[in-house]
Amino acid sequence: MTTVYEDVSEEKKTALGTGFFLTWVTTYVDQHGEVLGRQRFRVLRFRPQR
Repeated sequence: MTTVYEDVSEEKKTALGTGFFLTWVTTYVDQHGEVLGRQRFRVLRFRPQR
């Protein structure tokens, strides 16, 4: 299994607060190194408005 950061967006203003989207991809392999699948995961990291 390997995980790499794929993208970090520019800062965005949202209703939740100012933040950015972070995307990473995890690749799953078997014991022979054959790719079994990939998972792309995206989250919004933000500073809550006060």
